[in-house]
Amino acid sequence: MKELKTGMIVFLALVVFVITVLMLGEFGDRVTYVIDFPKVVGLTIDAPVQLNGVQVGRVTDIEFSKDVTSNQVSVTINLFASAKNRINRSTVADISTMGVLGDKYIA
Repeated sequence: MKELKTGMIVFLALVVFVITVLMLGEFGDRVTYVIDFPKVVGLTIDAPVQLNGVQVGRVTDIEFSKDVTSNQVSVTINLFASAKNRINRSTVADISTMGVLGDKYIA
């Protein structure tokens, strides 16, 4: 009976540890940007965002631009805070195709 209690405590501690690690990874420091594109054919919410081939975030929202005269589509991306220092006013975002299936991502 004592081994069962010990096993349950160890199991519960492991579950709490895994959940904590997943939560920290999901909700760690992030920064949000909004990018306007003329068209976003095939780009979807949750598509990856890459910087120099490294995934640094995900697309969180796609909607028409608030400026109705611009005819643009606004894409909101959520990036790891560590990528913030590598992005400046001269950084150019582009929608690219990944793999044989043609999944879209922001590079």
